[in-house]
Amino acid sequence: MEKDTLFTIYSSSAGSGKTFTLTREYISTVLAAQEDDYFKRILAMTFTNEAAEQMKERIISTLKGLANQDGAAEAYKEQIQDATGLSDEDLARKSRKVLHEILQNYNDFAIKTIDSFVNQVIQSFAIDLKLPYNYEIVLDTNTLIEEAVNRLTDKVGQDEELTLLYSDFAEGILENEGSWNNLREEIIKFAKVIYDTNNGHAATKNLHLTQKDINVIRKQITDYIKDVDNRIKKGSERLRQLLAKINSDHFVGKSRGIYSLLEDLSAKEIDLLKFSVNKTAQLALDTGNWEKQPSENIEELKAITYDILPLVLDEKLKLFKTINKELLKVPFINKIKGEIDNILKEKNQAILADFNDRIAQIVSEEPVPFIYERIGEKYNHIFIDEFQDTSTTQFLNLLPLIENSLAKGYQNLIVGDPKQAIYSWRGGNVLLMVDLIQAEAQNNFSTANLSEHQSDQIKVVKKNTGVEELVTNRRSRGGLIHFNNELFQFIIDREIDPISHLVFSSVKQEVYEKNKIGGYTEVEAVDSDQVQEKLLNLINELTLVEGSSDSKYSFSDICIITRKRDEGKICADILSQNNIPIRTDDALLLNSYYEVRFLVAGLRLAMHPERTFEKFEFLQFYSFLFDATGFDLKALSRAHYSEYLAFFKAKGIDLEGFSSLDPYQMTEFLIARFKLLELGKNTQFVLAFLDFVLNFTNKVSKNLFDLLKEWENKKVNLALTSPPSDAVTITTIHKSKGLEYEVVIVPFINWSVGPTGKEKLWIKLPDYPEFYSEEKRLETFPLSPGVKYEFAQETISYYKQMTKIENLNLLYVALTRAKQRQYLWLVPKNKKYGIGEYLLQFIGKADKNCFGEKAHISSKKVEIKSEKAEFPPAFGTDKKLNVIWRPDTQELEIGNLFHDAMQRIQFAEEVDAILDKMLIEGQIEDKESLKSDIDKVVNHPKLKDLYSSRAQIKNETEILSSTTQARRPDRVVFFEDKVYILDYKTGKKSKYHAKQLKDYASLLRQMGHHSIVLYLIYLHPFEVVEVN
Repeated sequence: MEKDTLFTIYSSSAGSGKTFTLTREYISTVLAAQEDDYFKRILAMTFTNEAAEQMKERIISTLKGLANQDGAAEAYKEQIQDATGLSDEDLARKSRKVLHEILQNYNDFAIKTIDSFVNQVIQSFAIDLKLPYNYEIVLDTNTLIEEAVNRLTDKVGQDEELTLLYSDFAEGILENEGSWNNLREEIIKFAKVIYDTNNGHAATKNLHLTQKDINVIRKQITDYIKDVDNRIKKGSERLRQLLAKINSDHFVGKSRGIYSLLEDLSAKEIDLLKFSVNKTAQLALDTGNWEKQPSENIEELKAITYDILPLVLDEKLKLFKTINKELLKVPFINKIKGEIDNILKEKNQAILADFNDRIAQIVSEEPVPFIYERIGEKYNHIFIDEFQDTSTTQFLNLLPLIENSLAKGYQNLIVGDPKQAIYSWRGGNVLLMVDLIQAEAQNNFSTANLSEHQSDQIKVVKKNTGVEELVTNRRSRGGLIHFNNELFQFIIDREIDPISHLVFSSVKQEVYEKNKIGGYTEVEAVDSDQVQEKLLNLINELTLVEGSSDSKYSFSDICIITRKRDEGKICADILSQNNIPIRTDDALLLNSYYEVRFLVAGLRLAMHPERTFEKFEFLQFYSFLFDATGFDLKALSRAHYSEYLAFFKAKGIDLEGFSSLDPYQMTEFLIARFKLLELGKNTQFVLAFLDFVLNFTNKVSKNLFDLLKEWENKKVNLALTSPPSDAVTITTIHKSKGLEYEVVIVPFINWSVGPTGKEKLWIKLPDYPEFYSEEKRLETFPLSPGVKYEFAQETISYYKQMTKIENLNLLYVALTRAKQRQYLWLVPKNKKYGIGEYLLQFIGKADKNCFGEKAHISSKKVEIKSEKAEFPPAFGTDKKLNVIWRPDTQELEIGNLFHDAMQRIQFAEEVDAILDKMLIEGQIEDKESLKSDIDKVVNHPKLKDLYSSRAQIKNETEILSSTTQARRPDRVVFFEDKVYILDYKTGKKSKYHAKQLKDYASLLRQMGHHSIVLYLIYLHPFEVVEVN
């Protein structure tokens, strides 16, 4: 079935089958082609790696279902056949062939993130774009900025210009009642604008200004302020003298009229930002009618007022005073950007955030950009998911590919929903999609400084555009859909800005035929001190059995959604303290647990054993974990380190020498000595931290300082990834996007509708002569969205509108996650309900706060277990894999597990900890049989010294040779004056085993080791064989 247009926009509202539509269109396109490997000609892009992987899995599983004709892809079958015209038999045969090609050529299965596609393009033309060969991508720009600031700080005192800059900046902080101690943090905070997707371009327009230029501009601004302030001060002083001779009775309106203005102007300190003129005073100024009673000083009063009032009201003076406070920060952007460039060059790195800008510069200058010459011929179709979160730059960069595809007559599509655009902070521009969907919308592309050929490309796209609205919500029950339809229509009817109406133009959803029954919403204003009681009562009510097991919800059916992480933490603490299982990123953070923080404190102690604080911290966590009493914490922390160690030795814990170990061994040592894995709780977090240490020491550095620095940088994000199976989910609105739950609780609906007042916008400045240093000009500056400057109002007004849209969209996303019930609590913040005001007005008009019905429709799925594993149909009769099956796969599995465990074990005392870790990770189901085999090895009379902490161990370490391949013995031990080589064998004996050990010994002799002992260790039956 041919489409009427080549560029299809699927406007897909919540729950309407966005992924289904993408999968259907992708598979239909592939199956309709003659070539079985036509998937290579499709480029599909989304925004996260997780979404890309889910899309791949959906396509492969659907193709498999179509190939097997087993009903797994029944939902797609009819629509794909309608699009392709294939019969049942042809559809199955074609699906098998396509699936086979995908699995054989998986690297060409081009479903990826936009960032990964951009990186692919950049890598192909790294030399042309002057990028280092084989560069490493940097994602964490915050760490990069911190490193740059640290390097600059180290140069203070050596670099005269930089020292002066720091000195001037510090003085500026002190002048504004700041603290010298916050100097570094202030600079880092300010510099983060360099990679701010919304402000970065505007902020870097001042990179051409040197410190000398800024000093010139600052002097000109300061001189202007002093001159005007002197005039105002002189006039104010004279007004005070005159007003001392006259009172308010002499003036029209008395104290509420022109007299109140004169009092304000005569004040010793005038607040320029708050200064205003009331209506009565303004009338007097306009008419000149001031006096009620004659006064000899009235004319002088008028003259002074008409002279200084324009100066007080002039936004130029206010602007200059605002800028002067932070102007010295501007040169730091230039300095830090330069230092970042140096770091990237030294480390052979490149920033992903810069890539789009590099491509944008090329595509704006060339109608057929050279970087797309090859890719444009490779891909016939461009599919873009989550288009509402695409940035203007990203879309303009893809335009040449889309135009090329359209010119050749191929189908392209985008999928998205403007109502779910909640990522403006990373550059997403919802108006891109609105502009394409709404013919009457203002052409937003006109604000993007387009080149002529880019304007032509957009015209081609719009000419070929067709819109299909997906409005049937298959997720939620009818009662929920009706509530949301009415609520958001109520909100939009009260909005006057046109952008809100455009974004929510298709807010009304239809109910899926099978979901008409049920759907319940409860809205309630709740005080913050009631949240705990209400939350516990509600979850108990939802999970309470009433008659039968089908009439309750499980914990995993329930999700608590919050706007901010700290609100989620409040809910997590409430549930955790009442033994309700939870699944949340914050609850799984390693740093949330005393056991992990105790280990970190131990590592810090090892690095600085002489410091009081490190000793105090380690003791404090020790007392928390083991309920230790009977000692003076402060006194012991101040004691000599030998006394400190003696305290623990008296308790049977010998810490002597542990600080000489490497960080991983040190961590294992502490876990074993303090028996952390025997405490019976939080074991998985201890093992996860051990994993973190192992990965860092293996891949990055064995330096303890480096490890602790990495921990400080990463501890806010390091979390366990395996939560309880039946647990209440606690997440943020942003992370809930795309997910669904039977029951949703939104307990803190109070976020601001507009800007918070804390943000800063980099706004283009007016063309004042004071902003120039010779020919160079201060172009932009960060200002609060609350300022009233006329030149800034267009930018600020647009920002306020877009902020309101995003906050409404957050409400929409939160209220479209539930399948059966949602509970919405309006908790005031500073006595204000914020966005909750809309809901208060809505329930006030409806005169009720409960909507729909509480019917619980079971959504439990039948689990189908497969009796046997089968190859996918791609491996058909035309090509089979030759697979050699071992007769006893169980024996092979036991051998692999034994080797895996022994690779991890350094010392005998670690056996239990390692096996517990493997048990938690799901590698083993029962540790006892494996432990029995390992104990035989580590406790054997000939071997036990080789598993003691006195030995130096190398497990699975490669031995390199110039004449043979690298060898990897299972275990090499340096003990006393000998080298021991151990090799584990889990199968039958072979003459080759001894030869293999002798080869290892030969390589070690070449390295200068001559006293070598060789052991073969056979598992079943157990035997230790010494090889001569």
